[in-house]
Amino acid sequence: MADAADDPMPRSWGIVDVIANKMAYLLRQNVVKDA
Repeated sequence: MADAADDPMPRSWGIVDVIANKMAYLLRQNVVKDA
């Protein structure tokens, strides 16, 4: 699955993608913090 954060345009479903991107971003921040 491509990293949606690198995609300037959300795909067809807009808000769901935005929420998923935000969750993935926060998860990445937590991983970096815990490392």
